[in-house]
Amino acid sequence: MNHWRMPLIVALILIPALPLAAAGILYQYAAAQTPVDLKPGNTQYSDEARQIYWRLLGGSEHGIEIRRTDAASYLASVFLLPDFARSTPDIAVLQNASRLNCGSIVTDRRHGNLLRHLIEFACAIRISHEWTPEQIIDTTLDRAGYGRDATSLSTAAMAYYGKDIEALTSAQLLALLVLTHGYSFLDPDCHPERFARHYHLLAQRGGFAGDDMTLDAALQDMQRTPCSKPSTH
Repeated sequence: MNHWRMPLIVALILIPALPLAAAGILYQYAAAQTPVDLKPGNTQYSDEARQIYWRLLGGSEHGIEIRRTDAASYLASVFLLPDFARSTPDIAVLQNASRLNCGSIVTDRRHGNLLRHLIEFACAIRISHEWTPEQIIDTTLDRAGYGRDATSLSTAAMAYYGKDIEALTSAQLLALLVLTHGYSFLDPDCHPERFARHYHLLAQRGGFAGDDMTLDAALQDMQRTPCSKPSTH
């Protein structure tokens, strides 16, 4: 009867390992799909702009800390601990950076849903190792969507306030960075009340709500343009 014990023991050891091995192989394939030349942008934004963006995602006012991560911890935080991932600003920063810099690959319908998610995660992990925290945030601010055909935070400053970014107040910078949370949904031209509500909500969440008059002035100073799409509610 002992002749079957060793194969049984081996099977009990190997069977739980098979899903992990398959996941590892799939992840390595996904990592190979990320851009070979994954470079950050050249634009450098102010510490103030970086800090506002960081705090809007729940980061501490005491500094920006984006940890280098690995496949196991990143996938566990997103899949197994989604509440933890949502409350961790560095995960949110990396997810945004990945979508902006590997977006065309992530949205390629030739890849299945699981593989697209793995490519996005692999891109985020690479970014956490290959870029500095400042480069991660600067590149995100330079490639995020702001509406009005603005393709960067600098061009958004001119599009919404008619000013160079260096001339903006903190509250005006905050207003532009709120748009990175979904400029189509928060379009201040088409949904001014919705934008104002989210602006004040995110300002409060990020610890910027001490001076409502300053916040309101930033909204009033925005240059108005007609809504370019039908209103949706």
